[in-house]
Amino acid sequence: MGLARGGTVRWGDRVPSPAPGVYVVATPEPMTEPPIDTTTLRAWVDRLPAMRLDGRVPTAESLHARLREFWIPGETIVYIGLAGTSLATRVGQFYRTPLGDRAPHAGGHWLKTLDGLDDFTISWAETATPDEHEDALLRAFADALPRAVAARLPTGPILPFANLETGDRVRKAHGITGSRVAKVLNRSASLTTRVARSPKASIGAPTGTKATLTDIDDGPEALLRTVALEVGGTVRWGERIPSPAPGVYVVSTPEPMAEAPIDADALQAWIDRLPGMRVDGAVATVATLEARLRSFWIPETSVVYIGLAGRSVAARVGQFYRTPLGARAPHAGGHWLKTLVGLDAFRITWAESVAPDDDEDALLRAFADSLPSATTARLPAGPILPFANLETSGRVRKSHGISGSRDPGTAGVKSPV
Repeated sequence: MGLARGGTVRWGDRVPSPAPGVYVVATPEPMTEPPIDTTTLRAWVDRLPAMRLDGRVPTAESLHARLREFWIPGETIVYIGLAGTSLATRVGQFYRTPLGDRAPHAGGHWLKTLDGLDDFTISWAETATPDEHEDALLRAFADALPRAVAARLPTGPILPFANLETGDRVRKAHGITGSRVAKVLNRSASLTTRVARSPKASIGAPTGTKATLTDIDDGPEALLRTVALEVGGTVRWGERIPSPAPGVYVVSTPEPMAEAPIDADALQAWIDRLPGMRVDGAVATVATLEARLRSFWIPETSVVYIGLAGRSVAARVGQFYRTPLGARAPHAGGHWLKTLVGLDAFRITWAESVAPDDDEDALLRAFADSLPSATTARLPAGPILPFANLETSGRVRKSHGISGSRDPGTAGVKSPV
């Protein structure tokens, strides 16, 4: 994988690296049974009364049984993670996040159900592409397991005990829901709170009405404020964002457009670059691609993409600008934007954030909740997302039927559709 091992520390000790990278949590030796702490499980259940296991209220005993199913006897690796900004900072956040909290590091929270964490170790490696290397490590882990061991695990992706999804966001079918504190929006409403839709509601409207972005002149700014973020500013597409901090950003058109401004020449160049591209399994043509993309355009809103920057908004958006349509790196997310005419007139509004993953999730949900039901009913079946977002933060993908739309991945890294 081209990774140079940086070192190993005991759980709780600081990782002495300010760079981005990946890390692996391991037990001191293989264990036949998971060292699950039943007292911790009871506290988890008591803290989150909305938690469910297969739709039912769980007990410490039922949770213990379910977690035990995903333990891999004879394996020391129990979690693989990434740090987009700093290994020292991210692992420190992992240490400090209580079981059940959503931030600052909720990933790998099953580890917090185990006894004897102080004896666990964390090994790390620095990398400029932590997402790709985390994905490669997860798949190398799965490939290394003996077939007989993998066959005993529940159906679904093969992952370390505390990893709940693959790099492609395919989740373990563990049946546990409500295992983290609900994220709070505007100090009082949770992400799951929905109120009645009103076609002419606005932010700050009385209870029983709902804001829609098209009723607000500053749609992106209003969206950011809806999730309690302070707007950092707005620039035109191609201009540098003056923020070195992590955060989230919203790409928008100058105003809502009835039709997607798709560039047929860009589509042809995309096809020429990737002759293996398919739409519903058939060789892609400009006509079939244009028709499919148009089906996901939302005329009622100016918001066309929501993204996050784990290290620096300035750096990440700069990568977005530079990535050609069809390239996998440095920023392939939102690549549908590159099929549009007039990008120079688009704008990017950003906000700094200490938890960009959580805030991106909140923004995507707030966007979906803001749209009138008549609008969402016209869209293809699947998650409701801005035009150029192809999956939710939970990695539920749009059913767009387009495959082979990016350059093949490098060795050891799975090529997502």
